[in-house]
Amino acid sequence: MIVVDTGSTVRAVAIDAIKSTFLKRPLPWDLLALDALAPLKDCDQCPDMIVIPGGKFAMGEADAGNGPVHEVSILPFAMGQTEITNSQWEACVRGGGCKEKAQIYEGLEADDQPAIGVSWFDATSYVAWLSRVTRQSYRLPSEAEWEYAARAGTTSRFYWRDDQAGEICHYANIADQTAWEALLGPTAAAYARPWFTLTQEGAQSLHPANCHDRFVWTSPGGSFKANPYGLYDILGNVAEWVEDCYRDSYVGAPVDGSARLDAGCTQRSARGQSWFATPVAVDVARRAGRDQQYTSPALGFRIARDVIRPPT
Repeated sequence: MIVVDTGSTVRAVAIDAIKSTFLKRPLPWDLLALDALAPLKDCDQCPDMIVIPGGKFAMGEADAGNGPVHEVSILPFAMGQTEITNSQWEACVRGGGCKEKAQIYEGLEADDQPAIGVSWFDATSYVAWLSRVTRQSYRLPSEAEWEYAARAGTTSRFYWRDDQAGEICHYANIADQTAWEALLGPTAAAYARPWFTLTQEGAQSLHPANCHDRFVWTSPGGSFKANPYGLYDILGNVAEWVEDCYRDSYVGAPVDGSARLDAGCTQRSARGQSWFATPVAVDVARRAGRDQQYTSPALGFRIARDVIRPPT
């Protein structure tokens, strides 16, 4: 038996009963969760969450900085269906848990666009506030949880399959023809920003997607197709802070799904790429390290929540 918290109920459930549910789903069946892939919402101002089933997966890839590939076990947890939005961030500000952002980014501040310009410390302030408000255990996802949820049972570079790379504008807000035409064409002056520069010369070394995703900057959450677990913008839109200390190798990283928390680390991992990532950089295994104080118009965060409570 395991004890599972679905938000509205807490109950013990037989593992065999849980597995039989997943035998009916087109996903790996060796899973542990109740109501997996069902929405969860703890309060009106809370993000919509998706309960992610547990299991095992091969994390990473052979490329330098993204490996070595290693097997990781993941317990069920809940993941934000979208990145935290500006309106959700402002609720935390009004509630006294978060500070006003230091910089306003014109064109990226609509209520339903992802909150950007936030450091790793800002992101942890948000989950601490939400945990107090809801009396639930909200947190940033571990890097392993993030990649497991992003892959959603797939093993390819994209969760919509590598042989469908041309589909990228249906699934992810990245550097594309919409942005290039706006930023480099006759309307370029209207899109000029003090915090962003793209010149004709600089653009020559970049290769945007040969399709139109309709957005120049960030897009409202849920504007693109979801991955098989029902998560939106897990690739593209904004890169996302995770809990882990960043190291340029997975050697010594936990294999139980927990975050890597090395003593004295000053960099944290960021995953998922952003609205300015070119297709060659978009990959569920790709990772980067950023200083904990770092902020950017291309970096936000998505949150996680515990759903399993140890039996008492």
